[in-house]
Amino acid sequence: MIGVSPERIPEGASRDFLWTHAPQSWGVFVMIAAVLAAALGIFYLYRREISSCPRPVRIVLAGLRTLVVVLLVAVALGPALVYSTRHRVDPVVVVALDDSASMKLADKYLDDEALKPVAEAIGMPASQYRAQTKLPTRLELIEQLLAKNEHQAVRDLATKGKLRVVHFSDRAEIKETKPRYVPAAAETADEIAAKAAASADERAVLFPNLKWVFYASTLLLALLLAVAYLRGSALLALFAAAPAVAAFFSLAIFLESNPRWHPLVLLELDGLAKLAGHEITEPYTPEEKPAVEEPPFDATIAQPTGAGRSTNLARVIRKVLEGATGGVEVAALVLVTDGQHNAAEDYLAAADEASERRVPILVLGVGDASRERRIDVASVRANERVWRNDPFEIKALIQSKGYQGRAAKVQLYEREIGETGDGKLIEAKDVSLSADDGQETLVFKHTPQREGDFNYSVKIETADDVSVEGRREASTVVTVVRDQAKVLLVAGSPTWEYRIVQVLLTRDKTIDLSCWLQTIKDMPQEGDTKLEALPLSKEDLAKYDVVLLFDPDPADFRFGTGGTKWSDAIKSFVDNGGGLLYMPGPKHAGKFMTEESTSGIAGVLPVRFDEPGNLLKDYLSEKFNEPFSLDVTKANLDHPLLRFDADDAKTTQRWNAMPPMFWSFPALEEKRGSKTLLSRTTGRGDRPLLVAGPPTTGRTVYLGLNGTWRWRRLGKDGEFFNRFWIQTVRYLVEGRLMGSQQRGSILVPNDEYPAGEKIKFTATLRTPQGDPLAEVQVPAELRLVEDKTPLARTTLKAVADKPGEYEGEFTAAVQGTNRITIELAGAKPGETVELKSRNFRVESVDIELRNGRLNKPVLADIAERSSGQYKGGYFDVNQLTNLVAAVPNRGTEKVVPGRPIDLWDTNRLIFILALLLTIEWGARKRFKLM
Repeated sequence: MIGVSPERIPEGASRDFLWTHAPQSWGVFVMIAAVLAAALGIFYLYRREISSCPRPVRIVLAGLRTLVVVLLVAVALGPALVYSTRHRVDPVVVVALDDSASMKLADKYLDDEALKPVAEAIGMPASQYRAQTKLPTRLELIEQLLAKNEHQAVRDLATKGKLRVVHFSDRAEIKETKPRYVPAAAETADEIAAKAAASADERAVLFPNLKWVFYASTLLLALLLAVAYLRGSALLALFAAAPAVAAFFSLAIFLESNPRWHPLVLLELDGLAKLAGHEITEPYTPEEKPAVEEPPFDATIAQPTGAGRSTNLARVIRKVLEGATGGVEVAALVLVTDGQHNAAEDYLAAADEASERRVPILVLGVGDASRERRIDVASVRANERVWRNDPFEIKALIQSKGYQGRAAKVQLYEREIGETGDGKLIEAKDVSLSADDGQETLVFKHTPQREGDFNYSVKIETADDVSVEGRREASTVVTVVRDQAKVLLVAGSPTWEYRIVQVLLTRDKTIDLSCWLQTIKDMPQEGDTKLEALPLSKEDLAKYDVVLLFDPDPADFRFGTGGTKWSDAIKSFVDNGGGLLYMPGPKHAGKFMTEESTSGIAGVLPVRFDEPGNLLKDYLSEKFNEPFSLDVTKANLDHPLLRFDADDAKTTQRWNAMPPMFWSFPALEEKRGSKTLLSRTTGRGDRPLLVAGPPTTGRTVYLGLNGTWRWRRLGKDGEFFNRFWIQTVRYLVEGRLMGSQQRGSILVPNDEYPAGEKIKFTATLRTPQGDPLAEVQVPAELRLVEDKTPLARTTLKAVADKPGEYEGEFTAAVQGTNRITIELAGAKPGETVELKSRNFRVESVDIELRNGRLNKPVLADIAERSSGQYKGGYFDVNQLTNLVAAVPNRGTEKVVPGRPIDLWDTNRLIFILALLLTIEWGARKRFKLM
């Protein structure tokens, strides 16, 4: 209309007129006075013009000149069009979903009143709910509620602002943020009429009074022309010039703003109208089609898995409050949980902070709040590897609550890996539940008859009146290996240690013992398999699973083909899965650890020694008449070499009762990845005495003391001495039983991990030629022992400055016996080699499952304490709609002004000025004015 394209103005923007350079205060009066003075001056000058120009013409010319001045003054004032847009500022609605282990519990709701809200929420009769074969867990129940009616609750929450989903347990993590949901609504009759009227004139008139200028100018022009015609006066025709110009421009402006009134359009000559530059706007007609969201809103939200180890309600509240910074307003925190807060942080203090920040907490409680009645198989444990035809123990921990004085039947099943079904029933026992909230340990003894991998599962028959469907079954995987392990025992002299251990191992049916007592020259050696010569080469040592060195004399180890050392042969033995124990003694250890042919064994052992000179000096100064006690490393009580009982306290008691020792070898410290099990305190610090090397390809043990035979005094018939040496040999043989691991090994530090914890592990990898692997990254998989389907995948990264060493981590997630596998390229094209870690267990977190009922008082307190200007509240699962309605609508609108659009900077204004001055110049020439 005035040279401003409608496209420059955003849709829906409000528009205002503005003088950008208008004077302020008294300057307005000065400007008006100046304009009036200029107008008077113009009229005064024209009044004094020569008389050849009629007076009315001079008045018209003065008016034209005055109009030019007024237009120039208007340009100087900077007329502009200003538009402003309104933007909605959306708050954030946070939905925090409990991801702890207790949310995987399935509530039975024995109390009808407790079941009523749940049945109402999911639209199922109470009797039908209880009759389900598999009751929904708390997580599954929440998923059903949020998905009900095409996720209507999620959509309704999202209408209040952006939707942020947080999963929390012992930590809180933002999973996703969704935009505000704007539902598409059907148009009302009034809206249709309004759009029809607006579409008829899309480019609305900015200055609608211009049409009245057109009407007045046209009328005045018609009157002047009529009078001029009737009186034959050319003067009156000249007077008609001014209204003619005004009428022309008013008409042009009016038709541009109102194209529907253009003559070509009225005559339905659309083609000519388009050629003339006019767009034809069709009237608005609503289409008969359903409303469509633009863009579509994804109402599904990320669901938790229940892998959290504990619940920290304070942390999730503070995590949400941390996000309410930088201008981001949190409309409400919707907390979906069972309320089992088991962290040290004060959740009520966090709720008070939410109240101060005007963030209401709306709680949806999930679970059964009535007193729990439940029985669980908490865990099943057994040695990872056992011997065929050798009895072993399987221990099951049974936990119960609310069943004091009652009994339950517990059954043990054996199933070979790969078989389907429950397997073979081995034994059934009745357990008496003596405590109201306690646990019982059941011990099953079993003698395996076959080699292979077997799953041993313990199942419990639960009562019908349990309130929570707990863990009815738990299992562990055991590898049953061949009948006998081949053991080589080398001793430098016939000490008490040698004599007693030799007899013990010879009697054990699972061990094929070969002995070499270095002091025997012309007599046959002892053991199950008699030796005629000391095995020294790599090939001879490879025939054995374990080598035991009891203070050996280095004199018999001075051999070599092409300079090969015996220590190189023993290193190769360990690298290929062999187990090694070295027990130094006061007679030969000093020479053995310092002579060239044997000192290289220090590189294989799990301890570090001082330089040879200092080592020999400390060795010679060691006293024999000062008793010392053994210090047990409590953190390693679960190690197979120490374990005398499933109860750590009893194991500690046994070791503390051991008689004192009188001699030890001076080792400095354990190597990286090794575990110190026993130590002694000296003037130079703690000296490691019993150290187990990393459970890599071959197992190594350092026993730096002399006199374990004294341990036979403790227990019946030397039971603890016997158990120590038998389980030590079995621990050492495990490396060989793991199979050919020449390509490397995977070290997993612990035997058990709680679900959700990080499993950090390392791997030593080699090429088919035995060189350190040079790959920058190596893929690895986490699996259940029973299933080849990967639970997770990761990429190991090479350790800097350590060729062939890699490190990585997994998150323990799936309960059961797990292992880590790495697949490497074989020596031949297309061939692969699979490395396996030792088995380890992933267990559920007891702190979450020991008390799994809905803690309604805690949640109600949190909701009440968070109430400030906006009220918090507690809601049952059937009140989800009420909870959504309680979320305050805290969205605001922000007015954003646009950049002013100058109205004077247009060709039309220049044209008008030129036209006015041309008319004035023509008239002056006509009447011979200067």
